[in-house]
Amino acid sequence: SGIDINYEATSFAYRRLLLAGISANVETTDWFEMEHVPEWDGIIAEPPMGTRVRRFDSGQSLYGADGDSLWLASVAKSLAPSGRGVVLLPAGMTFKAGRVREIRDDLLRRDLVQVIITLPPGSALDTGVETSLWVLAGRPDPARRGRVLLINGAAGMGEDGAMDVTRLLSMCHGWLDEGHLGDIDSWLARPVDADTLIAHGDASPLRHLGTPPGPSKPRPQSPGRLLTELRLEGFKSVDEATRI
Repeated sequence: SGIDINYEATSFAYRRLLLAGISANVETTDWFEMEHVPEWDGIIAEPPMGTRVRRFDSGQSLYGADGDSLWLASVAKSLAPSGRGVVLLPAGMTFKAGRVREIRDDLLRRDLVQVIITLPPGSALDTGVETSLWVLAGRPDPARRGRVLLINGAAGMGEDGAMDVTRLLSMCHGWLDEGHLGDIDSWLARPVDADTLIAHGDASPLRHLGTPPGPSKPRPQSPGRLLTELRLEGFKSVDEATRI
């Protein structure tokens, strides 16, 4: 099944699925206006970024609420108990305060956040905004014991400078399926307690992972004899001769 508010998007997706030999139900509707949202085993969402939602939900006013956080909460709510959701959101979702933090902390406290991946700028189409990828569970996973895998996807680059997607997928599968990472540098990925993320008010991988090692550049050879020493004497507070 697929849902989008834009008819051109749903029509294009439906035709692509037909060409691939897949029978699917693709609806043109507003997700937030659906009276009964079904539970899904898997949800992949790239919602519009930076939107403001003006509506009421269950008697609680959400007028002017941040759309990114509501999308995240809505996906978590729409997952079946054994389901899993993947949502692409602006990086600010990991550290913003206010209503965003309330929703983020609630999902962390309920142990529904499994993985957060920081992606390099330009990973999302038609925007250079820094983004993060959230992997959610339909119910708490006892094997993870309140820990969230944080990955610095911006540092997981291949030799050509492109994101090493295969390596990222391998780390995610190792954590989600087997509960461990193997031999991975702590600046690239490591599990962090959800309580720690809540206490810091910041769930960004860049906040909790180490600094990636910089490229090692050899010292260039001098083309000739250059300056080797500086001497200073009788200038301002320097009375005695000083050599550098």
